[in-house]
Amino acid sequence: MNQNGVNDVPLLTDQECALQVGQRLCLARQSLGLTTQVLAKLLGTSGAKITEVEQGKLFLPVPWGNKLYYSLGIDLIWLLTGEQEIRMKKPQYYNDVVYHMRVPEVNQNINIELSRVKTIFKDRIREYERVHEVSLNGGLQ
Repeated sequence: MNQNGVNDVPLLTDQECALQVGQRLCLARQSLGLTTQVLAKLLGTSGAKITEVEQGKLFLPVPWGNKLYYSLGIDLIWLLTGEQEIRMKKPQYYNDVVYHMRVPEVNQNINIELSRVKTIFKDRIREYERVHEVSLNGGLQ
């Protein structure tokens, strides 16, 4: 304790503080299984802005705090200080989160990945048929 009765706490620079908050935001987002695009939709911002906050290039905007707490159950004390627990609960506005997870970009990425996997399976079935000289009724349709 110093002469003013205050514990000596190492002070962080603004940049260090922004980076730590950003890293906790990233951890919370990933723990919830959200992409930056989905979180951006929920917060009414862009994916690029989410990335800037997560990288500590931009301070966490104050209006996001309530949305992060009420929509996702992220404890604000934890988010801002790293103290206590992340305590993410089932979101109060769960339907909003589910709605935002149906963002066209997410569906498009899922469809692209499914198409890619289907092509791989078709190729493997054709190769199996060729090597073993059998027909598997045309493989996948």
